[in-house]
Amino acid sequence: MTVVIEERNNNDYNAYQNIGKQLEGIKTNVGILINNANISVKKYDEYLEYSDHQVVDTIRANIISVLLVTKAVLPFMVENKKGLVLNITSPTGCQPLATSGFFNATKEFVDFFGKTLIAEYSKKNITVQTLNPGFVSDGFSAVAKCCFCFRCFLPTPQRFVSSAIATIGRGEQTSGYWGHAVLAVVLRFVPAWLHSSVYWIYNKFSGSGGGSGGNKNNSLEQEASEMLTVVSDITKRDE
Repeated sequence: MTVVIEERNNNDYNAYQNIGKQLEGIKTNVGILINNANISVKKYDEYLEYSDHQVVDTIRANIISVLLVTKAVLPFMVENKKGLVLNITSPTGCQPLATSGFFNATKEFVDFFGKTLIAEYSKKNITVQTLNPGFVSDGFSAVAKCCFCFRCFLPTPQRFVSSAIATIGRGEQTSGYWGHAVLAVVLRFVPAWLHSSVYWIYNKFSGSGGGSGGNKNNSLEQEASEMLTVVSDITKRDE
C-alpha cells in the first residue's frame, strides 16, 4: 500500500502529527519515506533581496517539513525494524553559488540531517540515503534533443528513476545517474566562476529557465512520484 500525503500548509504543525495518525492503521506496512520537499523563491537574487517572509517560507518547506515528516514516519520503521528514508536535495551543493546560496544551504542541511540519521538508526536496520540529482529533461529542450552531450546530462525522468533505483543502499549519498555524478565531480574542482557559468548554462538548457525554477521543481516532483511507485513495487515483490 502506498500513501501519498501533500502538506501545503507549513504553518499548521498539527498537520504533521496527523501524518502519524493516518499511518497508524497500516503501520506494519510503512517502509519507505521519500522527502522531496522543495520551494525556491526569487532564485538568482542575493540574500538581502529576500523578504523575511520568503526566508521563513523557504526554511519551513526545505527544512522543517523534512524534520517533522521524518519524525512522524520514522517511529513506524523503528518498530518494524526496517525502512528506507530517501532525501532528495539539490544539484547545486558542489560549491557555494552566489545569488542562490541561501536555497542551496537549506538543501545542504537535509544532506547533513541524513548523515545524522545514519549514525543513529542504521543499527536499527533503517537505510538512509541522500539523492542529489541534477536536472532532468522536461521534454521541451531542443538542445537536449539534438545534442548528445546534453542528452547525457539531461535524462528523461523515466531514465533517471530507473538509474536512481539501482543506487538505493549503495552509499550515503548518490547523484542517482552517471551523467549527474560526472558533472558533480567536475564542478567540485573547477574555479567558482566556471562553476557558476556551467550551472547557468546547464540550467538554461535543461528547460528550467531562471526565476522561480518551476519546471525543475515539477520534474523533481515527477521523479519522486515515479520513484515511490517503482520502489513500492519492488518491496511488494520482495515480501
